[in-house]
Amino acid sequence: MKRIWFLFLPLLLVVACKIETEIWLDRTGKGHGVITLKEFEGWTEDEIKEKIVSPGMEIISIEKKGEGNFVVKVKWDDFKKAFDKGEFRKEKGGKIFVNFGKLENIQSGSVTMLEQVLTVHVDGKIIETTGEKIDKNTVVFKEGEATLTYKPAGFSLLPLFVILIFVVAVVIILIIFLFLRRKKPQEIPEESR
Repeated sequence: MKRIWFLFLPLLLVVACKIETEIWLDRTGKGHGVITLKEFEGWTEDEIKEKIVSPGMEIISIEKKGEGNFVVKVKWDDFKKAFDKGEFRKEKGGKIFVNFGKLENIQSGSVTMLEQVLTVHVDGKIIETTGEKIDKNTVVFKEGEATLTYKPAGFSLLPLFVILIFVVAVVIILIIFLFLRRKKPQEIPEESR
């Protein structure tokens, strides 16, 4: 059975659970994140490893924060392995398209049994998204298809240009300084010759 992006929750027997995931993606699909589980009473670290975290992710740490609350830190090197139903592809113009799959909040009548929130940070500017754009490189998904397209931050020549100008200025100042300090050769009077 495939997971909903990287979170797999079979029919939950817990009530009013919340999963808040915050991830940082680089231009290659590598990344890291923090999964915060709230109201998961009775769950163990082994159950979290087995049922919540994708096998394509490396667990850095699991920290228990009170009864039923956990903070799980993860990282991954391969987007496709980390996000079973996800998609990460490069498009024309250097853009990157990312699809995390569908987020579904589980309802029982008017009560939300499971609420999921996914916050994604990218190293560039988000161009298009199905989520709520928070700033130029952050988007939040709360339900439905979780997709975004972004333009990675480019390599800027500006810092190199500034360094080059600084070096040239220092060299010019040194040349002027050395030229002014150079002593003029003393003339030998005619009589002493």
